[in-house]
Amino acid sequence: MAFAGFETLPLYLHDPRVNVTMANAFYLNYTLSESALRGSVQLLLTYVLGNDEVTATRVIVLSNVMESPGNHVLQMQELSTAGGLTAIDSIAPTDDLIDGTAYDLLFRYQDGGGNAPYVVEQPGMYFAGIATMSPEWLYPEGTRYVTS
Repeated sequence: MAFAGFETLPLYLHDPRVNVTMANAFYLNYTLSESALRGSVQLLLTYVLGNDEVTATRVIVLSNVMESPGNHVLQMQELSTAGGLTAIDSIAPTDDLIDGTAYDLLFRYQDGGGNAPYVVEQPGMYFAGIATMSPEWLYPEGTRYVTS
C-alpha cells in the first residue's frame, strides 16, 4: 500500500476543453496523478439551460480500469447506451444529453487514502448532439419584412 499523504493530488482534464461545444461522441481525456479510490472517478453533468426536460444531474461513475495513475481516454456515447462500455460502472439517470442545452461539467476523484476529492469544474459546456438544429425565426413575423 502506498502512502496517500494528506490531500488528493491534482488531476488534469484535457478534453472536453473549456468553451467548446460537445457532440454525442465527445472525448473524456484526463490524467490522474495517483491511484484513485474505487468508484471515486466521476463525471457530473448538471443542467444549466436549454431544451432538456430532465434537469437532474447526470452522474457517470468510471470503472476500475480508469482509476490508475496516468492518462486515460474514453469516447463517450449516448448516455442511454454508454453504461455498456467497460470504462463505465454506472450512469444515473441514463437520459441522453439533449441538443441545444448547456451543462456544467464537474470531474472529480479521490486518492486511494480517501482524502478530500480533487475537482475540476467547467461551467457552461454546450451540447450540440449529432445534427444542426433548425433556426427559430422571431422576427420578421409572417408575411412582414424588414426595411433598411
